[in-house]
Amino acid sequence: MSWVLEIAAKGHARLSARSHAWFQRNALRSLLSLPGILHADIYLPMDGGVDPFVAPAAGPLFAVIVHFRTEDNLRTTISSAAFERWLALMPAGLTLTATPMSGNAYAVDEPQVEVRQTAYRYVVRYHGSSEAAASFADHYERTHPLLLAKLPRIRAIECYRPLGVLRAPRCEPADYLIGNEVEFDSNEDLNAAMISPARVALRADFDALPRVFRSNTHVAMRRERHHASS
Repeated sequence: MSWVLEIAAKGHARLSARSHAWFQRNALRSLLSLPGILHADIYLPMDGGVDPFVAPAAGPLFAVIVHFRTEDNLRTTISSAAFERWLALMPAGLTLTATPMSGNAYAVDEPQVEVRQTAYRYVVRYHGSSEAAASFADHYERTHPLLLAKLPRIRAIECYRPLGVLRAPRCEPADYLIGNEVEFDSNEDLNAAMISPARVALRADFDALPRVFRSNTHVAMRRERHHASS
C-alpha cells in the first residue's frame, strides 16, 4: 500500500503555461524538501487521446501526486506550517484541491521493470458523496483491475482511495469515490489499448457499477517523476 497526496490545479486555460512554469521553477523544489517524501509525480494533460466510450474531458491544468514513506509522514506533512506556507505560494487565479489517498497496485502481464521518469497514463476519477466512497471502491476493485490487466501493453495499474479523515489546511479535498490509473510506455500504446477488445469488456463492467457517482473523468496525461533529495 502507498500513501499519497494528490494536488490538482484548476483555472482558466490561459493560466496553463504560467502555472506550469511556477510549479517547475519554484514549487517543486520546495515540495520535495518537505520531510517524509519519496517522490512527486507531475501530470500534464495530453492532446490527441482516443477513447470511443467517453467524451473528451477537461482535466486539471496540472496535477502532482506526492508519495510518502508512511501514513504518519503524510499526516504530519499536510498539517505542518511548512506545507501551509507552500500552499500560500500558489499564483492568483488557480484553485487547488489537496486529496490524501491510499494506493494499491495491481499485477499486469508485462510490467515495467524499471520505473521511467516519463510515462503515459490514463487518469480516471469517480466523483460523488463521501458516504458512498468505501462501498463503491470495494465494488470497483473487485472486478475492474482484473479487466484492466488485459489491456495490451499495459505497464501498471493503481487504484487510489480517499482518506476522508485527513485534510490539508487552506485547501479542500476533491470529492473522489475512487481514482484509477493505467500506465503505458507511449501515447500510441495508450490509444491502441483504448480501441482494443479489452476496452469493450471494461465498458461492460462500467455499465454494471452502482450508480452512486455524480460524474467521472477520463484524461490522458504525461507523468514525470521527480525524486526527493537524500
